[in-house]
Amino acid sequence: MSPPTRATSSSLQTVARHRRGEQGSTLIELFVGLTILAVLAGLALPSIKGLIREHHLRNGADDLVYGAELARSQARASRKAHGLVVGGGAPGVEALTIQVIRGAGSSCGSIAGGQVIYSADYSSTNALKAADIDIVAKAPGDLSQSGTYPCFKPDGRVLRANDSQVFSPPGTGVISAGSVYYELSRKSAGGQPAGNRLQVQITYNGSTTVTFGHPLSALQGGGG
Repeated sequence: MSPPTRATSSSLQTVARHRRGEQGSTLIELFVGLTILAVLAGLALPSIKGLIREHHLRNGADDLVYGAELARSQARASRKAHGLVVGGGAPGVEALTIQVIRGAGSSCGSIAGGQVIYSADYSSTNALKAADIDIVAKAPGDLSQSGTYPCFKPDGRVLRANDSQVFSPPGTGVISAGSVYYELSRKSAGGQPAGNRLQVQITYNGSTTVTFGHPLSALQGGGG
């Protein structure tokens, strides 16, 4: 075989240089692409975290709705009063805890010392490591009284557990007699309420919904 001519050798060198150039461009494009992805991921991370926090808050509100609906349905089915105990700490710093308690009879007074048939815990020390959610407001003011919580009667009414009376509305605002509200918020790493809030409404006839928008201070006529 004859040795390669000068022209052939020059062509081979040109091809080699061209291939090295192609490889260099590919690596640069790869680094540029990775940089763009990293920037986009950094921009999207706060939004993703926000969505996760909202999801946890909604889970807590849904658990509260479930507890109220369970208390209502079991009261009718068993013909025994059921209590819905939410929180229990000092007003304004209560962690969201939920207990549904079956009374021994149809009277609200029979709930004390009754059987717990459902519980959920969103405090910072909960065993399931669920999100930390606080009760940041309650309405009406009856709920702040010692031993007062919603009592679901077999006939469908919701009364104060301590004296079997209708929850009284505030002097102003749009909360009607018999309605109960709990306002929930996700707790930040610094221990303060963070993000949006949800309100859970329980009416005199026991229907329960998650509401959005105005804080309880506005619903009670206190502005906000």
